[in-house]
Amino acid sequence: MAFKRQNNIARGMANRESSKTMTAIAATTVLCAASAMVASRPAHAIHAVCSFVDGGEQDVVVVQGDDCSSPFDPFSGGPLALINPVHAVKDVTVDGTTTLGGASNINGNSTFAAGTTATFNGAAVFNGGVKLASTLSTSGINNTGNISTDTLSTSGLATLNSLSVTNNASIGGTLNVAGLATFNGVVNHGNVATDTLTATTLIAAPIVNATTVNATTLNATTVNAATIAATTVNATDVNATNVKATTVAATTVNASTVNATTSNIGTANVASALQVASGAAVNMGGNRVQNVATPISGSDAANKSYVDASVASLGGQVEQALSGVNTRLDDIASRTTKATAGVAMAFAMAGVPTVLPTERVAFTMNYGNFQGQNGLAINGAVRLNDNFQLTGGVGYSTEQSLVGARAGLRVGW
Repeated sequence: MAFKRQNNIARGMANRESSKTMTAIAATTVLCAASAMVASRPAHAIHAVCSFVDGGEQDVVVVQGDDCSSPFDPFSGGPLALINPVHAVKDVTVDGTTTLGGASNINGNSTFAAGTTATFNGAAVFNGGVKLASTLSTSGINNTGNISTDTLSTSGLATLNSLSVTNNASIGGTLNVAGLATFNGVVNHGNVATDTLTATTLIAAPIVNATTVNATTLNATTVNAATIAATTVNATDVNATNVKATTVAATTVNASTVNATTSNIGTANVASALQVASGAAVNMGGNRVQNVATPISGSDAANKSYVDASVASLGGQVEQALSGVNTRLDDIASRTTKATAGVAMAFAMAGVPTVLPTERVAFTMNYGNFQGQNGLAINGAVRLNDNFQLTGGVGYSTEQSLVGARAGLRVGW
């Protein structure tokens, strides 16, 4: 492996033993210088150790074509400024300010010490674990292993297989998690996409796409999940198979099953069944319940069309029955009037004339009144012999134009 140092390599080797300041880096200098002294071979010489130690005279620039990989030992360095990518087979340890250009590929474990500022101008692929003692700030990370950090801040896309965050995670773009994501608190200005999302306190994101969402409070514009289990759900659109929450406040809910103590929903689309606990009140707030089907069983709700048709049919039956009743009442009233008129005529015809001994025939005219009805009658009597008299009378009702008659036989001795 060939290195281009800013000072003269030969001079460094000549003064190596006299300079005490070079003691810490003696092994590295010998190895690097030995490679450089090989007859002008191209770069890519193999070194057992490549260790860059911070020091005033130890600035090292690796130019294009240099290979600082080691099949035996890890790679450690810092401060470090590399123009081209780093391809490390084993572990990488960085302590100090490090800038890497191009796309870097690390197969081993990567450790960034406290106070380290690592800048990756290109994409960094970490196939092993990444341990960060301080802050990681990057515009793009592709990681196939695990990342452990106290604070994760990214302004672009973050794609992770598994993410475990103890403290704060701030993501300005889209977060895609293929595996399990567990958070104590999540505030995200971009979108959240994961198989399982578990948060103790708060999830705040414009769009949440997950198979299962478990949270105490879920605040999002759109939530797409198979199962949502939360104490409070605040969202504009909720699309889920099962929703279990104490309070649901949403504009539109599309779900097969919703179990909630309090639901404030603008539009609820339920694919299977909407169940309310027995004895619980349903307050519509003075609004209409629309698109209700025609009832089948006795406990079904009835729509307006069904009620109107039922009332119209019942009204016709009632009207017909009332018409019959009215007819009967009218008939009874007519009969009652005629009966009272008949009583008045009977009173009038009760005045039977008496035939005196010297008379053969006698007539009387009488008047009767009962319940406002008037009656007139003409009565007559004829002596047949000393023992028999024939009597009769004709009555007339002036209001009802009724005529009545009577006849009788008087016997005496």
